[in-house]
Amino acid sequence: MPPAGFARPTWDAASLVGKDAHWGDYAELAALAPEQRALMDRAAAIVFRRLDRFGKGPDRFGLTHGDLMPDNVLVHRGTPSVIDFDDSGFSWFLYDLGTAVSFIEHYPQVPDMVDSWVRGYRQVRDLPAADEHEIWRSLYTRMAMLLPGRAADEVRTGSA
Repeated sequence: MPPAGFARPTWDAASLVGKDAHWGDYAELAALAPEQRALMDRAAAIVFRRLDRFGKGPDRFGLTHGDLMPDNVLVHRGTPSVIDFDDSGFSWFLYDLGTAVSFIEHYPQVPDMVDSWVRGYRQVRDLPAADEHEIWRSLYTRMAMLLPGRAADEVRTGSA
């Protein structure tokens, strides 16, 4: 239970993807063709329904780092330490896996990385097999959340 006065954002489906998203709405991206936007909308609707069914019980939703990328893990004498908690908030615990593979989700090693993450997670916390099925939806949610920022970066750097 967080202490009195502790306030962090909630990183749920509505705040990550869609018109109320913290980082912008992918539907407003000029780079998306109408058929691409329609595909994203259909995928988002499916993911939102499944995440709603998955629920926000205390066994799967709580305080997360929110930006657990390799740049935010320092290793000193073999011991990793996590830094940069400015994006920490309340979300599905599996969402941190999505942040860990952000920007490399297309790498062929990602399924092996996911398997390693699951093994490590299970060393400290239960992860029922049914919950494991939600991992890829968490990855999709993170990727969709990043689209507005990625598009802005491409426009800014001229790589669009």
